[in-house]
Amino acid sequence: MPATAVVPGAMLTAVASQASEPPASAALTRQKFLALLDQTFHLSQDGTARTARLTSVEDLPNCTNHAQSFRAVFEVLGPQGARQALWQVEHPSLGLHAIFMTPNDAQGRALEAIFNRG
Repeated sequence: MPATAVVPGAMLTAVASQASEPPASAALTRQKFLALLDQTFHLSQDGTARTARLTSVEDLPNCTNHAQSFRAVFEVLGPQGARQALWQVEHPSLGLHAIFMTPNDAQGRALEAIFNRG
């Protein structure tokens, strides 16, 4: 049986680098959101659940990569709005992603997520 060298911390580094870089297919791009306009997303955060509809996908000023840098705006459905938070956002086509979202109005009915990658 061949000998195996164990270097302390080597496994942890390999696992950490894999966990910090999601596969390219998991990247949230403008094109993926454009395909889901007017569709419903489920949001959850610390026991709070909301349903929201994607209403627009817009350019960011002065960005150089429009495919990767954009603004997604959601309308919160139901009687309650939503607060600024890191929401777990789920859609059947995208899976589950943690996305920081912030309201654009006092009632929290319009939420935006900014993706700025260049």
